[in-house]
Amino acid sequence: MVIWRQAAMCLCIAWVATRTGRAAARQVLFIGSGSTDTVGKYDARTGAAINSSLINGQGLSGPGSMAVDGNNHLFVVSTVFSGFEPPWIVGQYDATTGVTINANFLTVGRFTFGLAAEKNNLFVPGYFSGIQEYDSTSGSLTNSSFNNSPFIDGIALDGLNHLYVINHGTTSGVGKYDSTTGASINASLVTGVEYPGSVAVDAMNHLFVTYGNNGANDTIGEFDASTGAPIRPKFIAGFVGPMAVDDQNHFFIITNGSTVAEYDITTGNLLNPAFVSGLSGASSILFVAPVPEPSSLPLTVAAVTAAALHRRRKARTAV
Repeated sequence: MVIWRQAAMCLCIAWVATRTGRAAARQVLFIGSGSTDTVGKYDARTGAAINSSLINGQGLSGPGSMAVDGNNHLFVVSTVFSGFEPPWIVGQYDATTGVTINANFLTVGRFTFGLAAEKNNLFVPGYFSGIQEYDSTSGSLTNSSFNNSPFIDGIALDGLNHLYVINHGTTSGVGKYDSTTGASINASLVTGVEYPGSVAVDAMNHLFVTYGNNGANDTIGEFDASTGAPIRPKFIAGFVGPMAVDDQNHFFIITNGSTVAEYDITTGNLLNPAFVSGLSGASSILFVAPVPEPSSLPLTVAAVTAAALHRRRKARTAV
């Protein structure tokens, strides 16, 4: 029997969804901390630490955007090299154990904000260089000009062959593209948002965008992912940083680098101001549901921030 489940991610964010006839594996949050060069893993239902130092050093330097592919590989951008000059590095790790697979999996240009992955494809944006597509197993470049949008600040997949791209070009906003070909669907899907930073899509086809200039107007806006029409353009005020969206109508937002707050995605109500606490310099967040088992073949989306993320459907046959 084939069962479908929609995946939806966020900038800084992304997420993976699978469903089988067996009991589901644990749903998790990966949280990168720049001040400790670690990536921790936390229970996405309770906020409890599973392993607060899942990746500890191991080639990380200022961990930024993250993504998980269909082979249970966790990709993390290291952002601090030679005073933010190139190269920046994408490391590859086991998403279950944190074991290093290749700490120098890819060498990329500076300002790589956002990663996204599905099946064996890894999408890597560059602020000045557009989006390049790589084989997530071998690291070989499969498309050097997948998308040539300028000034990219975050990307996300929706699980329906759509890639959403934040750019700071002549019209600051979010564009929508075909995630298979890179062709433009609507390069100006969402406009009129000042300094957009993170993007995510939920299972109800709602697009969430953080925007503002680190001031009184900072907010998370909600838009129709098909038309770009505003639904609640000032949905949750006071945030422009990394966020993630799960499959149970929850937002997870990094606050002050030390905590992750949990919000109801339908009402915008604050559910838990310290869902995850005790963090140090938290800089990126990724929701994954569930972490794939070795026998599973899930689709993943990462999302990134400046990040994001992190959404696509994946069919599985229950055994």
